[in-house]
Amino acid sequence: MTTPSPPQADAHALSAQVPGFLVNGGDIGALISRQDWMSTSLGAPQTWPNALKTILATILTSPQPTIVAWGPELLSFFNDSYRDMMGGRFDGFLGHPATELWSDVWSDLEPIVSNALAGKGSYYENMPLTLNRNGTDTPSWWSLCFMPLRDDNGAVAGVYCLPIDKTEKVLAEQQQVQAHRQHTFWAELGIAQRGINDPPTLMATVAKTLGQFLGTDCVCYGEVDIHQGSVRWHPECAEGYALLPHQLDEISPSVAARLLAGQTVAVNDASAELPKSAAAHQAMGAPPHPGAYLLAPLVKEGHLAAILFVHSPQPRVWTDSEQALVEAVAERTWASLQRLQAELTLREMNSQLDQRTDELLRLEGVLRQSQKLDVLGQLTSSIAHDFNNLLGIISVCIQLVRADNVPVEQRVRYMDRIFDTAERATKLTAHLLAFTRQEPFRPEVFDVALQVQSVVELVRPLLGTNVLIHLEQPKEDAYFATGDISQFETALVNLLVNAADAMNGKGQISIQVQPANDLPPDAGSELQPRDFVAISIADTGCGIPAEKLDAIFKPFFTTKPAGKGTGLGLSQVFGFAKESGGHVRVVSEVGRGSVFTLYLPRART
Repeated sequence: MTTPSPPQADAHALSAQVPGFLVNGGDIGALISRQDWMSTSLGAPQTWPNALKTILATILTSPQPTIVAWGPELLSFFNDSYRDMMGGRFDGFLGHPATELWSDVWSDLEPIVSNALAGKGSYYENMPLTLNRNGTDTPSWWSLCFMPLRDDNGAVAGVYCLPIDKTEKVLAEQQQVQAHRQHTFWAELGIAQRGINDPPTLMATVAKTLGQFLGTDCVCYGEVDIHQGSVRWHPECAEGYALLPHQLDEISPSVAARLLAGQTVAVNDASAELPKSAAAHQAMGAPPHPGAYLLAPLVKEGHLAAILFVHSPQPRVWTDSEQALVEAVAERTWASLQRLQAELTLREMNSQLDQRTDELLRLEGVLRQSQKLDVLGQLTSSIAHDFNNLLGIISVCIQLVRADNVPVEQRVRYMDRIFDTAERATKLTAHLLAFTRQEPFRPEVFDVALQVQSVVELVRPLLGTNVLIHLEQPKEDAYFATGDISQFETALVNLLVNAADAMNGKGQISIQVQPANDLPPDAGSELQPRDFVAISIADTGCGIPAEKLDAIFKPFFTTKPAGKGTGLGLSQVFGFAKESGGHVRVVSEVGRGSVFTLYLPRART
């Protein structure tokens, strides 16, 4: 039975197999010790130059990523930190010539390495290198320190390099710069678009501003008619670019499919992916448009609505930020054009509405003028009729008085008729003067009930025996109000005559005088709260339809037949009430009669 060796024995055996300068070399040190070096110019590790052993013993224990190239073949050695930093790029390349390790960027590194082999050190900050990492070519930036590596005799035998990966820092700085540039771009675009009110100018402004920012020679916006499969490019930004397809099927199938799916198409070299129309375009002798282009689609409600085309005269790699910017510009341009089109439509509608309004106002003016002439004709006819009747009575009475055979009693009666008729003419004139506000307003304090009593006694005989007037006795001895007595009597006569007319000369009129602490709610807010005297006149007539209540106080409005009224009576009542600082209110029900209430400011005596 064989006794297992203790762990300490295994460790001693392992250390005996691994050269001393590789004992603490980590995974890379273990790989170096296991690798067959006899096929190389170096031979077994135990025979390597002391200078190489010393530098390897130093870098293999260092946390700083480091790479060394040794000998005429520039055989490469690196530590664990370097391998981890490169993401497995150099797995299996330990000890291979540097030209193999760095084949993709050797044209950039060869002058630097040659300079180090010539005994000169060098340092490079943020040097750009496109490296293949994990199977993908990726831009990167490095701080590189190259130094000559000398052998035991002091001769340059290799190159020593300390690389520091600055990619993340550079990308972060580039993103900050790009963000600042884009912020400036949006600000400039906003300023450039200010005040634009038509789509062509808006699109041309967007194209110019975006083209200058990206350094491109063409930016064009196209609206898609998905039903016809066509693209309408805005000509103000597509001049000279006949290659732009006007039908979706002129675009390559793969590009068209991506656009219809809402995916941005970024072509870094357009020579291999020109649309079908390029062949025909070149056949006509026109120069082709190589370079690079972006097609940013805009999908609305599930359909391709627009395309923003950006063309670069030279091949270029479109960055993610540039694609995102073009997509954002496409979206904002769509929104701006839709908003502007809506404003133009609204402006056109407003213009049409203004034209229609002007026409309606003109027609309304014509109608009002016609109505005024009609009302003026009615007023003239009515006044002429009234005065003609009055003059006719006066004329007949004068002829009778002048007759020789007329008894004295009849002469007196005829003279009284002439006097009464003249009084009626005077009152008609008062109506006109009150309406036109030519009669001066002379306010004074008077006993309302007493004046009502006087007017009733005057009017009662004129209304006929079929009209009964009931005057309710006031609860107090007297109610004093402030107003023009003459105009008050005229207003009261107008109300009584209208009541008799509403009853067709047969019915009852009830009159009541009483105090009122305030005006009704419909009196308006311009009148100051105070005490009033209310004179109510109720009739049992036909009543007033609700739709006509708002018009009864308007000048010339009347429901009486032509020649039977001027339409000025109630207008005079309304004007007198407002002039006195009061109000007039009507409550009416068709078939049951109306109640007119005149409010006058109460006077304290």
